[in-house]
Amino acid sequence: MPSSNAVTSKKIYDARSTKYNETWHPEHAANYILWTQPKPGQHVLDLACGTGLVSIPAKRAVGSTGTVTAVDVSTGMMAIGKESAKEEGLDIEWLEWDMTDMISAKEQGKIRGDYDLITCATALVLLDDPLSALKQWKELLKPGGRIITDAPTEKTTPEGMIFEEIGEELGIEQPSRRLWVKDDKSLKQLFIDAGLEIERSWKAPGYVPGEEYQADEAGELFDKWTGQYFCKAFGEESVREKARSMFVEKFEAAKGAGGVVRGEDAFYMVIGMKV
Repeated sequence: MPSSNAVTSKKIYDARSTKYNETWHPEHAANYILWTQPKPGQHVLDLACGTGLVSIPAKRAVGSTGTVTAVDVSTGMMAIGKESAKEEGLDIEWLEWDMTDMISAKEQGKIRGDYDLITCATALVLLDDPLSALKQWKELLKPGGRIITDAPTEKTTPEGMIFEEIGEELGIEQPSRRLWVKDDKSLKQLFIDAGLEIERSWKAPGYVPGEEYQADEAGELFDKWTGQYFCKAFGEESVREKARSMFVEKFEAAKGAGGVVRGEDAFYMVIGMKV
């Protein structure tokens, strides 16, 4: 049975599928290929593959002697990826599966266990237990195989982080789980704890300008966010007043010089290797 966060992610990304490629995600995916340089004949596992933004160029890179397995829970996202791959005549193995349960997929013969590269773009922070996931994924690598993934910095989308904090205090589950990201060491430490050797870690700039808000815009921001799927639960009558008050208080506390709350758009990136 898929995990609860997998079920939630499926709903969110099925709904986003037709517009997903119009965002900054294609540029980020292209960078994944630049950063990892897949080689002809290699075997790649692309987790949270979405519309194939990493899977498709990875298959171009590994060629007919290599393989790409693309995994996602979103039927809608993968349908777009499959169509794009078909148009290019690319043979990609598509698997609708919960990426937190990849050992079961291997045991059932649905994936291999000797990958040269595992990619997971913009999805690690959707997981309840990212460390457990990394430990699983490590078991699917050949010796010398690598994993690359990312996490938004703690300063990216500060209002989103505040909603996560409030959700934890009020017992409202959030699709995004970023509270473990404290600084530039957080993601790297996950790799180390999973038994992976750090090949490279860095901070990559994002693709849209960082946000700047006046602290007195907090109420307006709360109303805007609770109109979106991610945060609708905070707008329910039973919790709205309390949640709004908590949001305004935390947003006020986050202000810097001039009463401005400043965010950034950036990712912590890590490539780890199985030794």
